[in-house]
Amino acid sequence: MPIGWVITMNTYPIETTITISNVFTLETGGAPFDPSSIAAFVTDPTGNQMQYDYPATVQRNGVGDYSCQVTPGQSGRWTYTWQGILGGVTVTSPDVNFLVSGSLNISG
Repeated sequence: MPIGWVITMNTYPIETTITISNVFTLETGGAPFDPSSIAAFVTDPTGNQMQYDYPATVQRNGVGDYSCQVTPGQSGRWTYTWQGILGGVTVTSPDVNFLVSGSLNISG
């Protein structure tokens, strides 16, 4: 990594519902497209992976534009990626990292 680059990640409080999203675009021309199959994969800090599928838990917001809600239950570095299939070709987005901080306060 070149000197001077700073990598930043969004940080969220534990047990906060966040929206993750992706826009699938064609490599040539950049036009958005709808894959025939769509999934988001979210990996928690311990390596457990959860899968969110369209249309059950992923929402279509427009052509090629998809999102889903995630509520991280533990602190640490989380990762998500999107995967779509079109015409037998699988496309995968780059990994996106985010941090979850704090602890869950239980009053009683």
